[in-house]
This record gives sequence, structure tokens and C-alpha cells, in this order.
Amino acid sequence: LEERLAAIGRRLVGAEALEIGARDGSLLALLKAKGWDTVGIDPMQRYASWAKRHHGVEIRDGYFRAGAFAGQRFDLIVAFHLIEHIDAPMPFLAAVRGACRNGALLYLETPNAACLQQRQLISTHPILYSRGTLAQLLEHAGFRILAMTDRAPGGVMTFDQLAVLAELCEGPGPGDWESVDAFDSVREWVVRSLRENFPYAPPGLQNRIFQSARRLFGEPGAT
Repeated sequence: LEERLAAIGRRLVGAEALEIGARDGSLLALLKAKGWDTVGIDPMQRYASWAKRHHGVEIRDGYFRAGAFAGQRFDLIVAFHLIEHIDAPMPFLAAVRGACRNGALLYLETPNAACLQQRQLISTHPILYSRGTLAQLLEHAGFRILAMTDRAPGGVMTFDQLAVLAELCEGPGPGDWESVDAFDSVREWVVRSLRENFPYAPPGLQNRIFQSARRLFGEPGAT
């Protein structure tokens, strides 16, 4: 983080930091030694007592979601190899944005879809990102990319990792993401979209696509 920020003329100044998926608290301990007020969150409770005993850092038990740190805002939020485990990243990033102060930094590491390895293709990785898709996701969520590399710093087997440093953009973020209840209007939009994108498709193709999806996923899932 210090190297990346130095390259763009910024400094990592101690303030308040949150690590999502903090595990044993190693990073929080490093930040604390540099003067940061730190806290982490992790669903595996055994990490909390270990981190408190060995590093003197606080890790809360549970999953990060909107309101998990009500009333608190952070200057730095970090998540290592977490976002690829989330099948709905926009609500997650909206919650991250809600926990950020103005100008806060977000640092993520995640597998690189352009350098696939067998260890990445597991059922708990519902989404893998390329440089482009990760940048697009973060920008759509209200963050500005400051630096990105497809070689994560340090450790082993880092040639297939993405590391991205982003900054919270000023102004209002995207609205809350909710499921659409108006099923008929969504279905009409899907049919129209298929017709516009496949203008020379045989008659009834769009309907057969939908019927096949409905058999697999049910009607709301198919839409």
C-alpha cells in the first residue's frame, strides 16, 4: 500500500482502518504499529481471540454487511481474497461505501481470471474478475481506480492475482440494489431485448430460450 500510494504522490497516514475477512489480524497489527486505529471482522470466531492475544487487535465476529459498524466511518478498508466469494458484489460494495469517510481508500486482492489456475475454479468462487471487469465493478459502485496490478505483492503464487487500490468518489453513490417485483415488466424487457439483439432469429426462438431457462430455474429465476 505504501509503495502504491507513493507512486501516485499519496501517503498512507494513520487514521481508522477496517479489514473485512481479517483472519488472524496480521495486517491490522502492522497498521496498528504505524499508528492506525484498527478493527476487523471475520465469521470465524477463533480468529478474534487469537488476534487479541497475539496482536492486541480487535476482530468482531460475523459477516460484513450494511450497518455492521453503525456510526463508524473508515479511512481505509481492506479485503484480501474475499470479493470472489460474493455472488452479489454490488450490495456488498454499497455497504463498503457506506462505511467509508470522504476520500477513503479501498484495497482489494482477488484471483485474476486472465491467469486461471485449478485452485481458483472452486465452488466457493462464484465470480472471478479480470482487470477490466473489476475496474468496471468498482467504478460502478462509486470508486475511482488509483492503481491496479495483476501481480499481487508478496507471498507465493502471486502471478495470478489482481491487486487494486481505489478511492471513494465524492458525491452520491448508486442507489440501493433491490430485486424487481414488477415481474411482467421485467419479462417484457427481456423479450424486447432478445428481439433487438437477435433480429434474424427463427420465429419463437426467444420464447424457447425463456421456456428452457424456466424449466431449469423457475420463472423468476429464468427472468
